[in-house]
Amino acid sequence: MKYLVGRLVKSVLILNICTNKKGDGGLRRHIIGGLWNRRERIGVNANFEYLFEGVIRISILSDRAEHVLKEAQRVNNQNLNVQKQLDDFVANSGTSDIEVVQARGEHDLLNHRLNHADLISQQTDFTQIVKDRIGFNRGSIKKIDNTMFEVSLDNGMKNSTYRFTEDLNDDFRKLTKVYVGDLYDFIVSEFDAGESDITGNWNGSSKNGNNWYTQDTSSPSGFTGYVTGEKINFMSMIDNRGGIWEFILNDDPGTSKKISVYSSSAKYNVTQTIADNLPYREHKVTAVFKGDDPNNAPSTGVGTARGWMYTNPSEDAYNTLSGVMEIGSSETKRLLVDGSNKEFAFNAKYNGQEHWLPEHSGVGTVFYDTPLEIYSDGRKIDYLSSEFTHSIFFSELRVTQKCVCRISNTNIANLKITHTFNMDGACAYSAELKAIESFEITDGYPLMMPLANETFDTVISGLHNKKISRYDGSLSYFELEEDKVSSYAGVDKKSLDFIVACKIEAPIKSMRLKDFDGHKPQEQKMLFNEREDFPKLYYHSMFNKSMTIGEVYNWSAQIVAAEIKDGYGIIN
Repeated sequence: MKYLVGRLVKSVLILNICTNKKGDGGLRRHIIGGLWNRRERIGVNANFEYLFEGVIRISILSDRAEHVLKEAQRVNNQNLNVQKQLDDFVANSGTSDIEVVQARGEHDLLNHRLNHADLISQQTDFTQIVKDRIGFNRGSIKKIDNTMFEVSLDNGMKNSTYRFTEDLNDDFRKLTKVYVGDLYDFIVSEFDAGESDITGNWNGSSKNGNNWYTQDTSSPSGFTGYVTGEKINFMSMIDNRGGIWEFILNDDPGTSKKISVYSSSAKYNVTQTIADNLPYREHKVTAVFKGDDPNNAPSTGVGTARGWMYTNPSEDAYNTLSGVMEIGSSETKRLLVDGSNKEFAFNAKYNGQEHWLPEHSGVGTVFYDTPLEIYSDGRKIDYLSSEFTHSIFFSELRVTQKCVCRISNTNIANLKITHTFNMDGACAYSAELKAIESFEITDGYPLMMPLANETFDTVISGLHNKKISRYDGSLSYFELEEDKVSSYAGVDKKSLDFIVACKIEAPIKSMRLKDFDGHKPQEQKMLFNEREDFPKLYYHSMFNKSMTIGEVYNWSAQIVAAEIKDGYGIIN
């Protein structure tokens, strides 16, 4: 009976829900007639009365819920309308206090500016993210030629290298190429044995050439030399007459190392390592000839082995001993393109002529007032000295250029810029431009990031907005960021382990946040040029800016490039 009633109840509910077309939103009640006896009909009808009353209760609750929802929507819409009316009233009012107007800045409402400020305060500093993961512990500067030098920083495995190149038509040495790579051996000191360095008896005729040898084990024969480096190499020829040498460093018997100069076939100018992972300083090397190689008897008979040694004081590439540093200059990836300006570019107009500072399009405009200054750990280095023919190692490096800016044969401004490097891995710089004539800067950029297109196609802002280059010359802006976001990064899915980041420092001065003249609109302060040859990010601090005599513009920034495992994932 219960099963039958349940089936009937389900059928009746479905039937009524499906056939009720009156649109009254409820179920119609049906009274069951004489299908069963009176007692059973009373029970069935009682069940339906209970069910129907439940449906009515649900319908009432549903109506009430719908009413509450509509009322909430009405109140919310009313609140929004009131807020809009208040916004319009405040924005359109001409009677607001001047302090309130100033507080709004370029926003319609102070509340909008506060909301934007809250967003800006949460920006990410990509340069710090990179520096926290580099772990560099050594820096070096190397002169390539009189117009070019490179600064490398490494962690014993990888390096980041910043190349500076002199302009063709003026003196300014701008940051050009930025790349990363692996380390390789670089000779920092050499020693070639001479008559005063050897002991014992040496073959006289061999000393007429470069491959000297001794067979004397009784004196004993040997030599002593001094080299600086973290690794020390020994050079000699090797053949089937060769014997074995013993080397000792700094008079410490615990450093003893035996090196064989035996080989089944003759080979010349062979380098073998005496010691590695040494502290970087000068080391005394003492060599003693020990006779036959116990594992390889000389072809000339027992006891006749030769202790070969190469020497040639007139040849830089081959030496008896060489002190070596593992430094970085091998290029794995280019991160910033060559040539394109990074530290600044000011389009200056004076006396009817308009040229870029520094050189653009073959017109030199920045010339040295005093010679280039380089300080390695506080010690001044002469750029033209012989000392600079090899890498100079540092913990902190400063490179200063003091210049005059010249247009129409007239010095219009003094320029001073200092690049600083330390173990955080960044190329940081600070600069000052002081007008000595009145002129106009039609466009001024205190920091640019020209990405190597084979490595990067995407720029990410500190608010994590992205722009991907289409390489079609299009111009776009980071509008939300305005000039309030300091840091940006270049990344690409095809270069997962490589990253370059930049940051404008002291933005109040560098981006002229408190100056009201000579500006682009706020939303056009960060320009992304999707150039066909490479995408480039511009910080735009000056637009049609009049520079008066004595006026000073200061700016500072930093660029850091590195190879970091999953750099793309870290930034994203």
